[in-house]
Amino acid sequence: QQKFFARPEGQVKNWEIALVYEPLDKVSGDLYDFYIQDNILNGFSLFDASGHGVAAALITMLSKNIIYKAFRRSIEQNQKVSFALQDVNDKIIKAKGDIENYLTGVMVRFSDIDENTSKVELSSAGHPYPVLYSAKDDKIVDLKQLDKEVHFGAIGMEGIEVSFSDIDFEMSKGDILVTFSDGIIELSDENRNSFGRTRLEALVKEHKDLPIEDILEILKVQAHKFRGD
Repeated sequence: QQKFFARPEGQVKNWEIALVYEPLDKVSGDLYDFYIQDNILNGFSLFDASGHGVAAALITMLSKNIIYKAFRRSIEQNQKVSFALQDVNDKIIKAKGDIENYLTGVMVRFSDIDENTSKVELSSAGHPYPVLYSAKDDKIVDLKQLDKEVHFGAIGMEGIEVSFSDIDFEMSKGDILVTFSDGIIELSDENRNSFGRTRLEALVKEHKDLPIEDILEILKVQAHKFRGD
């Protein structure tokens, strides 16, 4: 899995990328992918398969190519990102057969306007919304508030109606987008308190001026410290 979900090689134009991939078990139900062409970051996705162990891990291996092709088709056909998630849903239901695991996920598409600004299109399928820090306003932006419709459903559940979100916004130089699986916000301490989204947002804002790799390392260290033994 570590080889299958490779880190982006080299730099991409106008963006800094940092990531951590740390399964709790020997194999993971999380999967991610970056869509880069000629050093241009077109987008990325992050998905989380239900359950644990080998079954969840198999779903990640099955899904990566399906998700990539759906992302490319949505660009070629000039469709919204939610179209790609619907495409993923239909294809995975067929591909996984009787396997009961399902996926939540978020898919993001970038269209750079200039060196300092990018249009962002985001769609979520039952997944936590990313944390967005706005440098201009020096605050965390609530992406869920930008979603004016009611959306529901995960990916890969046959016979279940779904509706996936579409959120459009812009990012400028100095802005930070932190995407994650629920593993970090649902992490519990010895008193069964959750790490939580509010704590994650506060850490991002507090350390906003550090290099992106350092911010990520702080999030990782604080999560481990919170969990304790």
